[in-house]
Amino acid sequence: MSKPLLNSLKAAFSATLLAGAVLPSQAAAQDNVPATQPNTTGADGGDVNNGAGPRSLDRRGQDQQTDDFFAQKFKVYATKESIFIGQPQRYNFPLINLPEDGAVTVTRQYIDFRPLKKEWYGRATGVGYGIDLDIGNGIEIGQAEWFVRSGFYIGNFESPVRDKRGERHTQGEHRDNNVLSANLEASRDVSIGQTPANLIVGVSFNRVTGPDVDRPGSDTQIYQQLDFPALFNAGTAGDQSGLGRISGSVRTYAGTRSQGAEIGIYVNDFSNDGRGVNYSIGPEIRYDTDRGASVGIRFKIAPKNLF
Repeated sequence: MSKPLLNSLKAAFSATLLAGAVLPSQAAAQDNVPATQPNTTGADGGDVNNGAGPRSLDRRGQDQQTDDFFAQKFKVYATKESIFIGQPQRYNFPLINLPEDGAVTVTRQYIDFRPLKKEWYGRATGVGYGIDLDIGNGIEIGQAEWFVRSGFYIGNFESPVRDKRGERHTQGEHRDNNVLSANLEASRDVSIGQTPANLIVGVSFNRVTGPDVDRPGSDTQIYQQLDFPALFNAGTAGDQSGLGRISGSVRTYAGTRSQGAEIGIYVNDFSNDGRGVNYSIGPEIRYDTDRGASVGIRFKIAPKNLF
């Protein structure tokens, strides 16, 4: 990556951060913030507590919170070939141990067992390790308190066995695809009118290599995201997902490959009580300078009780 491009990314990130700091809003009260998720754990697998005082709040992005909830449950998968119930794919995995009273706190560690692409379910798998870190316990930037966090993920995923025109890979001919990603971001509580929200600004690096991925290579992005955990006063953002009955998200990004924006509104049910299913469903509108405009439905579903 050229030095002028890196300087441009750094400048844009700084400008976005300062722009968010001077939004015409004040930090929302603590009861407007998503509650700590039960699967947010310290290095020893226990609840996170950044030093003395109350438990730290869960300030992860809304998409990540939703993914965490479903990743630790049995899920219903639909592929082009079948519909089936799959095992939970994410498990707590305390590989790294840091002192809880330090400047950097481990908030979540996990190991993934899953395929790289949705259409590979049932035909290929892989393993990945991820870690999330809180940096400090609130940093004053631009007369506002920001919460800084970072994350890292590395994974190796097999390609599905090929069985077309008589071609089939043997066990000694695995085709591996590798994933590496890292991010650094800051968040703060804001209010858009009377609606509480969480503003996130960050920079990320992603690299995917392998013979069976759509777009191998690297991408560096700066991004800004506004999460609305409880739209239209529909429920409170205090359940296991940290999201209310109706939630929304707006995201913009600019990277070395493309620039774009996404907006989505979702209806959620994350209760574990009784029978039935957990779900999150809603329309999404996206625009990317590389892929163009698209409209879709995000649909996640998991049985509440299998037995």
